[in-house]
Parts: sequence; C-alpha cells; structure tokens
Amino acid sequence: MLPTDNLELFEAILKDFDDNGILQDFILIGSWVLRVYSEHFNNDPQVPIVATQDLDLLVTNPPKVSREVNIAEILSKYDLEEASNPWDSNSKFVGPDFEVEFLIPEKGRGGSKGKPIKGLGITATPLPCRNEWRNSQN
Repeated sequence: MLPTDNLELFEAILKDFDDNGILQDFILIGSWVLRVYSEHFNNDPQVPIVATQDLDLLVTNPPKVSREVNIAEILSKYDLEEASNPWDSNSKFVGPDFEVEFLIPEKGRGGSKGKPIKGLGITATPLPCRNEWRNSQN
C-alpha cells in the first residue's frame, strides 16, 4: 500500500534507503530538516514546521557510496518517476504531489553539469556552496 500523505512518503523513502544500506550516503537538506528538528526537539514552537513537496538529499563530494542500489527502482514503487530534462541529465524523481532531488556540493566556479553517482544510477545536481562548507566535506 502506498503512503497516503507526504510525511508518510518521506518516512517510507528514508526507511527504504536505510533498509538498502544507503541512507548514510546522504545528508538531508531543505525544508524536511525542519520537521526532523521539530520532532527531535519535542515540537518546540521555535522550530518552524515547513515542509515543501520536494525531498532534497545531498551527496558528499566526492561521493561515498556504501553499496550499489538502483534508486530509480526503489522510488518507482512510490509512483515517483525520473523526470527528463532536455538541458541536463540531473536526476529528479517526480510524482503527483512529491519530488525527490539529489544534489552535490559544487566545486569550482559554478555552472557545471550534473555528476553521475556510480553505484546509485543517479546524476546529482550541482549545488553552489560557500568554501567553508565545501571544505568541511573533505
């Protein structure tokens, strides 16, 4: 049975990634982090609960892949299909009310194309970031 709302979908995807031994290969970023913080801090009203309809997962640069897994196959069971884009080959999985996107810290001057992540069958979208944060990834 498919999850009935975005929170259930978010939890199911993370559980599947964990069950497949790849959850530790990603860093949760974006608005879904706020929901996790809120739960961790016992729903403290100082932590806003804002969750968009997209799940952003950051891959370290260089990528560290624990094991080979077909991410498209995992996400297809949630009716999330890889969206094609004529301008780049970045992996974005889209469903009726939810999206999953894989990002990677961009090194250099920016403007680079997506980075294929061997072993996961995805291409991560470059995310421009500050040098201090990028240096902490090494």
